[in-house]
Amino acid sequence: MSQEIAHRGDIIPPSDVPFSKLTVQQRDLVLTEIAKTLHYRALVSKAVKDRGAQHMDALASKIDQEHEALAADYSDKAGEVVLRAVQLLDNFERRMMS
Repeated sequence: MSQEIAHRGDIIPPSDVPFSKLTVQQRDLVLTEIAKTLHYRALVSKAVKDRGAQHMDALASKIDQEHEALAADYSDKAGEVVLRAVQLLDNFERRMMS
Protein backbone atom coordinates (compact mmCIF):
# COMPACT_ATOMS: atom_id res chain seq x y z
CA MET A 1 0.00 0.00 0.00
CA SER A 2 2.73 2.51 0.90
CA GLN A 3 4.46 1.77 -2.41
CA GLU A 4 1.24 2.62 -4.23
CA ILE A 5 0.98 5.91 -2.34
CA ALA A 6 4.62 6.75 -2.99
CA HIS A 7 4.12 5.97 -6.67
CA ARG A 8 0.97 8.10 -6.84
CA GLY A 9 2.91 10.88 -5.12
CA ASP A 10 5.24 10.89 -8.10
CA ILE A 11 2.28 11.18 -10.46
CA ILE A 12 0.05 13.63 -8.61
CA PRO A 13 1.57 17.08 -8.97
CA PRO A 14 1.98 19.48 -6.07
CA SER A 15 -0.74 22.12 -6.19
CA ASP A 16 1.68 25.01 -6.61
CA VAL A 17 3.16 23.79 -9.91
CA PRO A 18 1.73 25.52 -12.99
CA PHE A 19 -0.08 23.27 -15.46
CA SER A 20 2.43 24.22 -18.16
CA LYS A 21 5.31 22.80 -16.06
CA LEU A 22 3.75 19.38 -15.45
CA THR A 23 4.77 16.20 -17.25
CA VAL A 24 2.45 14.81 -19.91
CA GLN A 25 1.39 12.05 -17.51
CA GLN A 26 0.61 14.58 -14.77
CA ARG A 27 -1.25 16.84 -17.21
CA ASP A 28 -3.34 13.88 -18.38
CA LEU A 29 -4.23 13.03 -14.78
CA VAL A 30 -5.20 16.63 -14.06
CA LEU A 31 -7.35 16.81 -17.20
CA THR A 32 -9.19 13.57 -16.40
CA GLU A 33 -9.86 14.77 -12.85
CA ILE A 34 -11.16 18.07 -14.21
CA ALA A 35 -13.50 16.18 -16.56
CA LYS A 36 -14.81 14.05 -13.68
CA THR A 37 -15.44 17.16 -11.61
CA LEU A 38 -17.21 18.89 -14.49
CA HIS A 39 -19.44 15.85 -15.08
CA TYR A 40 -20.33 15.67 -11.39
CA ARG A 41 -21.06 19.40 -11.11
CA ALA A 42 -23.16 19.20 -14.29
CA LEU A 43 -25.29 16.50 -12.66
CA VAL A 44 -25.77 18.67 -9.59
CA SER A 45 -26.47 21.63 -11.84
CA LYS A 46 -29.20 19.70 -13.66
CA ALA A 47 -30.72 18.57 -10.38
CA VAL A 48 -31.08 22.14 -9.15
CA LYS A 49 -32.09 23.41 -12.61
CA ASP A 50 -29.01 25.61 -12.91
CA ARG A 51 -28.17 27.05 -16.31
CA GLY A 52 -24.53 25.91 -16.37
CA ALA A 53 -25.07 22.16 -16.81
CA GLN A 54 -24.90 22.13 -20.59
CA HIS A 55 -21.61 24.05 -20.74
CA MET A 56 -19.96 21.91 -18.05
CA ASP A 57 -21.10 18.69 -19.72
CA ALA A 58 -19.90 19.87 -23.14
CA LEU A 59 -16.43 20.79 -21.85
CA ALA A 60 -16.18 17.56 -19.82
CA SER A 61 -17.02 15.54 -22.93
CA LYS A 62 -14.43 17.45 -24.95
CA ILE A 63 -11.79 16.73 -22.29
CA ASP A 64 -12.84 13.04 -22.15
CA GLN A 65 -12.31 12.74 -25.89
CA GLU A 66 -9.14 14.83 -26.18
CA HIS A 67 -7.33 14.51 -22.82
CA GLU A 68 -4.34 12.61 -24.21
CA ALA A 69 -3.80 15.07 -27.05
CA LEU A 70 -4.34 18.06 -24.75
CA ALA A 71 -1.90 16.64 -22.20
CA ALA A 72 0.79 16.30 -24.84
CA ASP A 73 0.09 19.75 -26.32
CA TYR A 74 2.22 22.39 -24.61
CA SER A 75 0.69 25.22 -26.63
CA ASP A 76 -1.86 27.60 -25.10
CA LYS A 77 -4.77 25.38 -26.16
CA ALA A 78 -4.59 23.02 -23.16
CA GLY A 79 -4.18 25.88 -20.72
CA GLU A 80 -7.23 27.58 -22.21
CA VAL A 81 -9.27 24.41 -21.65
CA VAL A 82 -8.16 24.26 -18.02
CA LEU A 83 -8.92 27.96 -17.56
CA ARG A 84 -12.40 27.53 -19.06
CA ALA A 85 -13.07 24.59 -16.74
CA VAL A 86 -12.02 26.63 -13.72
CA GLN A 87 -14.26 29.50 -14.85
CA LEU A 88 -17.26 27.21 -15.28
CA LEU A 89 -16.71 25.58 -11.90
CA ASP A 90 -16.20 28.94 -10.21
CA ASN A 91 -19.34 30.38 -11.80
CA PHE A 92 -21.34 27.36 -10.69
CA GLU A 93 -20.06 27.62 -7.11
CA ARG A 94 -20.90 31.33 -7.02
CA ARG A 95 -24.44 30.69 -8.26
CA MET A 96 -24.92 27.98 -5.64
CA MET A 97 -23.68 30.28 -2.86
CA SER A 98 -26.06 33.11 -3.73
